[in-house]
Amino acid sequence: MEDLKQYIEQTILPQYDAFDGGHKRDHAEAVIRESLILAREHNADEQMAYVIAAYHDLGLRFDRETHHIRSGEILMADSHLRQWFTEEQLLIMRDAIEDHRASGKNPPRTIYGAIVAEADRQIIPETVIARTMAYSAKLYPNGDFETLYARSKEHLLEKYAEGGYMRLWLNSERNVRSLEALRSIIRDEPRLRALCEKWYQTNISNKTMDIQTTELLRTSDSWDGAALPTYPAGKPELIVKRLVFPAGAKTEWHHHTVINYGIIQQGELTIVCADGSERTFHAGEAMVEVIGTIHRGENRGSTPVILDMFYVSSPGAEITISHPERV
Repeated sequence: MEDLKQYIEQTILPQYDAFDGGHKRDHAEAVIRESLILAREHNADEQMAYVIAAYHDLGLRFDRETHHIRSGEILMADSHLRQWFTEEQLLIMRDAIEDHRASGKNPPRTIYGAIVAEADRQIIPETVIARTMAYSAKLYPNGDFETLYARSKEHLLEKYAEGGYMRLWLNSERNVRSLEALRSIIRDEPRLRALCEKWYQTNISNKTMDIQTTELLRTSDSWDGAALPTYPAGKPELIVKRLVFPAGAKTEWHHHTVINYGIIQQGELTIVCADGSERTFHAGEAMVEVIGTIHRGENRGSTPVILDMFYVSSPGAEITISHPERV
């Protein structure tokens, strides 16, 4: 399991660093820890439970409403996982990720869905209240305390109070105790209001909201290790392109004449050079393209690849040269 763990820790978990305060890497790691405990308690495959927990919220890079579906798509598109799991196991894992969302009305289809759903609950009363206030502040960035408190109280009642839509599918002792503690706070409005005021004073009134910055890349070399050329002389021209590769699509063979770099927004893209060398880039990764080297891009996955590219050129320059003679 060490090679799988290394891949998850180096490639997957860092993607949570770009998410909101309630869904950063510490959240994913907490869901992993609880999932492993529940997997042992219910005689489930621990490696499957581990990966499900690691991927369960990756779809937040797209949106909150469909993140559970997008997360499952990201897992299925990750070809690296096929060295550790069968297609049947991956489908079970995808279903579990889709079933983890607290607002889901139907019970999880498998024990793995129940495990990640239960592990994701993390019903620590003060944490739940803080995350609810943080999301209210995101919805109403200019809202005063009364606005944020009213929205947060309404959400807490709808989700966690008796008769709320959140379900505990395994009824683990930890979550049952924590849910009752949270419900006692929700019933005690002065206490609930005091906790929300404490969060507001700490995060809104007394300081500006933190801006999250993640450096994806800093280099003077292209991805193959070759040194980048100097910038073109004269007036610069900056070009930004978004490329969408359908499943199975390949570009024609080509080479670039100017420095260009990009960020994989979705899927996995493999860059293949004419000499046979290649490298696969994953969603969230930044890359600096090879200059003057004939290559092409390939989407070997089952979902579209979205790539944003940035070119440092000059007016009238040809940034890409095709090589139709290569097939």
